[in-house]
Amino acid sequence: MDLSVLVDELGISNDALSSKAAEYVRVSKMRVRNLGDAEICRNVVCLHLASTLYDYPFPDTLAVRYSGVSDKVYRRTYELLRGQLNVPNTLTLNSLAVKFGCVSIIEFADSVLRAFRAHSGEDAAEPSSESSPIDTAATFYVCAKRRKAKIDMKQLMKICNASTREWKETCQEIEEVCANELGPLRPPRRKPVSSDTRGEDSENPQDGENVLPDNNVNVGAVSLLHREADVTRRCVSR
Repeated sequence: MDLSVLVDELGISNDALSSKAAEYVRVSKMRVRNLGDAEICRNVVCLHLASTLYDYPFPDTLAVRYSGVSDKVYRRTYELLRGQLNVPNTLTLNSLAVKFGCVSIIEFADSVLRAFRAHSGEDAAEPSSESSPIDTAATFYVCAKRRKAKIDMKQLMKICNASTREWKETCQEIEEVCANELGPLRPPRRKPVSSDTRGEDSENPQDGENVLPDNNVNVGAVSLLHREADVTRRCVSR
């Protein structure tokens, strides 16, 4: 898709962003002349890269949809051009929220990250983007979990280049240090007990419960059978 058409389709009115995207397209064609099957997504990738510099909300899912290629091909092309164009891999709460579609937790995550930085001896008044990538990503993940948002933890770890141990320790520290900011965990909702389930329980009484005779059973007939059995036993014993 032509870059100008793509900009109009997405309703982007930031001229500086559009100019930067056009610059990326021009330079990328000089540095990577042929992208093969991924050539059709060059303009989308360059616009996506430019949006990261201006903190413009351009989710990955939307970029892939407009790219015309698979998610795997898009991500590979994105990383290739990002490296060739020397675009910094900025990691902020805003960029993560846009990337994972959780913009509603930005304010919440920012307050938790500032509290964590203050506890670590950093200046909480400084922008959150100044935090280490692992602190930012781990805070985002912990806050997303508290708000019941599904986040790909492995992808987050890969983005911030964190080891499993480092990631686990950072998340635990954030949960301990920022317990007040995070608030209490919400208990899982209990599934309502259906009337069918209650009916099944009533049909299967627990041990020790009194079992009433079935109304369809003739109690008198049962007693008569018992008496006949007693008489038979006496005759046999004689």
